Order: sequence, then C-alpha cells, then structure tokens
Amino acid sequence: MRNERRISDMVVNYTPCGHCRQFMNELHSAEKISIHLPHSQNNPLHSYLPDAFGPKDLDIAAHLLAEENHDLVADHQDDLVNQAILAANQSHCPYSNSPHGIAILFKNGDVVTGRYAENAAFNPSLPALQTALNFAYLNDRKLSDIERIVMAEKALKLSHKNNG
Repeated sequence: MRNERRISDMVVNYTPCGHCRQFMNELHSAEKISIHLPHSQNNPLHSYLPDAFGPKDLDIAAHLLAEENHDLVADHQDDLVNQAILAANQSHCPYSNSPHGIAILFKNGDVVTGRYAENAAFNPSLPALQTALNFAYLNDRKLSDIERIVMAEKALKLSHKNNG
C-alpha cells in the first residue's frame, strides 16, 4: 500500500491463511497471482481459494492497490491533518464508500500513515489505524514514541469515530 499497483507473485514459507487469500483476491489480476512455497512453486491463487467470493461477485471493478480518489481536499493548516486526509483519499472502500485515514507523528518528527483497506468478505478488512500501526512496526517504530495521532474520514452515516 505504498503506491504499488499490482502483485504478481507471493513467496511464502507456509500456505497463506484465509484472510491473506481473501486480500489477494481483491488485487488487480488476482487470477494471475502465483504463490510459491518451499515445496511447491507457481501455484495459482484460485487453487488455494476455490469458489472464491470477491469483488467480481458484487459487480465491483475497483481493486486493492489501484489508484483511489475520494475527492477529499487536504487544505488544513495542520500538516498532520493533511497527511491523514491524503491517506483517507487513497482508501480502498468500494463496498461501504467510507474512506478514512490515519497519520501518526513520532517524537523524532517522522510520520507514518495508514488507509482503510476494505474486503468483499468484510471481516478481513483493515482499518486505517491497523495499517498505520503495521507500517510503524515494519519501520521499527516504538508505540511509546508516538506523539500524536490524527484520523480523517469522509462525513457519512458510517463513522469510525465515537459519537457517544
């Protein structure tokens, strides 16, 4: 989710779990993805996900990792708010149309962002906070070094913020 547009091959030590398979099924050209295991090479995704349920079943043409634009404008005075808005604008949410993004500021000034990654199966969907925290962990950031977190979302009935 760092501006990649397509994944052609997955090289893993073990058979991908169900959630991973569902996300691979959301990708552009999912039917062409090859999964490579130590004991078995060039396995098509559909051999691990028979009778798959995905975007095509819901007449959705949008794919995970495709360029997204939800017409959110990043013109706030606060740069961290703008980064959260830009992340929200890139959300993959063709089912709920409820984009949201997160920007995390660390004490050293670094910023990590995350955006919503929705899935046709819904349960495996990844909220923006989860994707941001995953990127933070992948970049050796410590949660104790977080200075500030901002969430941006499109004003809709479905909201991720607490209205209570």
